[in-house]
Amino acid sequence: MIIPKMTNLYSETEQFDNVQKFRHNIRERGKLLMPVSKKPIKRSERILVIVALLAIILCIAGVFFLHMQNKALDAEYESARAELENTYQYGTTQERIDAALTLAFGDLYEVVDSEYKDGEIAVVLHAAEEPSSNVIRHYAKDTVFIMSWIFGIPEIEKFSVTFKHTLLDKGGNEVLADAFIIGISRENADDINYENFVNMVWEDPTLLTDRADGYLIIPALRE
Repeated sequence: MIIPKMTNLYSETEQFDNVQKFRHNIRERGKLLMPVSKKPIKRSERILVIVALLAIILCIAGVFFLHMQNKALDAEYESARAELENTYQYGTTQERIDAALTLAFGDLYEVVDSEYKDGEIAVVLHAAEEPSSNVIRHYAKDTVFIMSWIFGIPEIEKFSVTFKHTLLDKGGNEVLADAFIIGISRENADDINYENFVNMVWEDPTLLTDRADGYLIIPALRE
């Protein structure tokens, strides 16, 4: 029996290349099956991670602390205001006047003087931060705001307020002058709806001065 000779379809070079490709494929598949080794974290990187975590924790703690502090301040404010409102309702006439002035403005105005006698109250105020523009409008509006509290005290029949304002004298020196003074009686204020009237007076201060028993506005405020 004659065995036919097998014909080699590939040259030796092609065979070598195929073997190399096969081996390469085997290695690549082996890499896919091998577990990926974790790169060790450097000491400096660990420190950065720890610092970042501490910063986040401190920020969260700071926000929480500020929130709790604000809640405490709000509670303190509400408690103080409730006490003032109780004094305004049930205190003596002078106590009610003092409470009214605080409720009206808080610390926006310093009460320079306050005098009550025989149904009349005279108050002298100085703004913690004086208005630099629309000065007459500011003082007229604030007068109405005080009136809404003062005339809530039945014993008061007449109310006058003096607003002190820093001006320059003829020598260029700053002086604290009685710049806006107005007096008004209860009978001239009985029909006022304060919620609306305060905005109306801001637009037109003469709506207040026309009701007044008397008033004085120094010319410097009109400039």
